[in-house]
Amino acid sequence: MNQYSVVLRAVNNDNVKYGLELVDIPSFLLDISAIEVGDIGKVFGISSQTFTLPGNDINNQFFNNVFDLGATPAVALNKSVPCQVLVDGEAVFTGKMYIQDVISDDWNNVIYNCPLS
Repeated sequence: MNQYSVVLRAVNNDNVKYGLELVDIPSFLLDISAIEVGDIGKVFGISSQTFTLPGNDINNQFFNNVFDLGATPAVALNKSVPCQVLVDGEAVFTGKMYIQDVISDDWNNVIYNCPLS
């Protein structure tokens, strides 16, 4: 079985690129919905599964510690941000990412659930 390097590259509000880490390397599957609107082949919408990102130093910095109730509203919380999924350095998906939810516990463990579209 091949081991792939998967990175979620995202851009914050200051146009700084981050290589965000994932909890698990998911099998990257897209759900492509095509609805005929007069032109055959026009794509109505593209969506994918939700990625889970750990609350480590890099990811927390990117999301501006949004889990902290006193924090300034974070990137990807109020709007989507540009992102790419890189597999072994090659872009396999380019789209937008946003925070669906942030989960934390009493021991300050944090995870971010982020869908891509």
